[in-house]
Amino acid sequence: MSADSDDIADTASFHIEPNIASGSPVSAQVIRTLVNEAQCYRMLLESMELGIVIHAADGQLLYINPAAIQIHRMPDDEHDWRAPLDSNDWLVVDSNGKPLPLEAFPAIRALREGRPLQRQTLGIFRVKDGHFRWLEVTAIPHFNEGEAKPAQVLSILRDITDERRDRSLWTRLQTLADTGVWEWNRSNGQFYFSPGTLRLLALEAAPNSLPACLRLFPSHEIERISSAIEQALDRQESFVLEVQRFNPQGEEQWLRLRGEPDRVDPFASRISGTLENISHDKRVEKQLRQQVRTDPLTGLLNRDAIIAELDARLHSGNAALAVLYIDLDRFKQVNDTFGHRFGDQLLQQAASRLLAAAGAQACCARLGGDEFLLLCPDNGEAAIARLAEQVLAKIAAAFQIEGQCISISTSIGIARAPQDGHEALMLMQHADTAMYESKRRGSNRWLYYRPEFERYRRQQQRLQADMPIRRAIDNGETSLRYLPQLCASGNQLLGLEVRLHWQHPQDGEIPPEVFLPHLQRTGEIIPLGNWAVRQLCLQIRRWRDAGLTPPPVGIDIGCHQLAHESLLRTVSEALLETGIPGNSLIFEIDEEILLNDAVMAAAHIDRLQALGIGFAIDDFGAQHAALNCLKRIPACQLKFSARWLQNATGTPANAALCRATVELARTLGLTSIALGIDEAQILACARQLPFTQLQGQLLATPLDAEALAAQWLQPNGARG
Repeated sequence: MSADSDDIADTASFHIEPNIASGSPVSAQVIRTLVNEAQCYRMLLESMELGIVIHAADGQLLYINPAAIQIHRMPDDEHDWRAPLDSNDWLVVDSNGKPLPLEAFPAIRALREGRPLQRQTLGIFRVKDGHFRWLEVTAIPHFNEGEAKPAQVLSILRDITDERRDRSLWTRLQTLADTGVWEWNRSNGQFYFSPGTLRLLALEAAPNSLPACLRLFPSHEIERISSAIEQALDRQESFVLEVQRFNPQGEEQWLRLRGEPDRVDPFASRISGTLENISHDKRVEKQLRQQVRTDPLTGLLNRDAIIAELDARLHSGNAALAVLYIDLDRFKQVNDTFGHRFGDQLLQQAASRLLAAAGAQACCARLGGDEFLLLCPDNGEAAIARLAEQVLAKIAAAFQIEGQCISISTSIGIARAPQDGHEALMLMQHADTAMYESKRRGSNRWLYYRPEFERYRRQQQRLQADMPIRRAIDNGETSLRYLPQLCASGNQLLGLEVRLHWQHPQDGEIPPEVFLPHLQRTGEIIPLGNWAVRQLCLQIRRWRDAGLTPPPVGIDIGCHQLAHESLLRTVSEALLETGIPGNSLIFEIDEEILLNDAVMAAAHIDRLQALGIGFAIDDFGAQHAALNCLKRIPACQLKFSARWLQNATGTPANAALCRATVELARTLGLTSIALGIDEAQILACARQLPFTQLQGQLLATPLDAEALAAQWLQPNGARG
């Protein structure tokens, strides 16, 4: 058999080729004699039990006989007969079990040294299937006539495996290959486990039967292993399995089990193979899979992973799900102020709190930036509401980062399946829309998705593309509305709050919750805010000129507007132009302004108070500044949100604390106002506390100046 051709010269180059290559004239009879000799020589080589391999000096294989093929146990259709000379598929060791470098192979040495090497012992181990043989190798170089270097090398291989079943060397080999060897004879049931296999399985001796061996593995693996072994013997096919088990310490262990039937065995009863510990590889694979699914900053699931999880649950038949889309309010401002490292730590702590709020009932993911998502079973509105409230409470607690104490709030939108959608992306989009609406209404709250929210979202997107606020002011599209504030013990008008109104020619009425947040972000709140202050002063002047006495009117002043130099100038000019006293106005500021930059806020507030302007703290308690902020500005009003009212009745302790806060405000001479009285339940909560004033659409709706004057104002002042 020749690796390249059936050329006689290749087959018997050591005997015939020198005569042919010499160039001497020969007769036809001599040629026939030589051919006959070559054929006989070939028959001799192919019938020998010794393996014969002939290589050219450059490593090209010229000939290999059937015995050598059998020793290597190579399939008929595999032609890489250079192995194991220079292949990574083979591990070659010397007689002591130490790895043998390529330059020490007998054939290589014979070519290099130009002399025969007799009876060199080496072991060959094929890594992919565990095939191992001990060989005694004699390598003989061959020289062409007149040449000093060998042209070919002949290797004679004798299989001495049965003579060299030295267990210590096998152990050494298995250690090098990180593999154990096993063998089973179906006819007599005998097992052989090498020391490496015993070590991998934490055994002292091999099992005495196949069932006993299979009991080393969990039940779900037994059928796979048993079937693979039986089929390998019946079909004379090799197999490879990756199986899981747990060692005596209860630790997970992954093994790669290979089996190769003895195809020479006429009874098809013997099979051998390797057992390799691949636990480390499995751990690495698991880590890689986890990295693909995980947000690297927080350790939560990432966007792709939560979408896949949501999609799988929706299509599993258990589609009653709730999706909570969560956005951290003011995160960008915190990140810009304190830096990205600070912001990253805030995100990490927020993620931990979300996990604590979710518990075992929900999957938690970070979608990117400051947006998160919770996925949980829909166990009814009460259960979803409890989860949303837990998230709000967890995030609302102050964060301690790098010596700084900072508070943020959360906006949550909730979508439910199947009523709000059957597809993952649709549900997430609807939850996002509800979250946006929650933020639009003042943040630190949660809302269920409703289809009408889409209209607000479209308006906002359109405004973001083109915010024509200056044009709107010039065209008379903007106006002021006034929301009455009533005495808590009666129906007497004690105050007013300005609401901005925008009547868009194409979109119709645009709620302030839609356009104000964008104006705050872009800075366009400055011209609109200055316009509103001036219009308010003019309207108070008109009421006074009509003989009416309006109560003090509150107007929201954002942080950008408060810090802008134009505000003081606008107020001074408007008061001077209209002649109204400064105490006709109350500027409502969020306590968040005081938390972020108290020094800046106090400086601007002092200058405005010098003009007689009063100040109210809006949404008092929402940022957990409590009464500390009262030390920073001399406010005249505290305004409490509807959510604060609901928390006040949550537990007896909360109720006592909230009552004490309102009582303290009264003791300090501050007006306490309960906001958001839009439902009877909230009104009932407010009635239980000693508020001075109440405000909300259940009591009175925003009115334009003319309607307000007709309904609430009289020449002698406010009426009940």
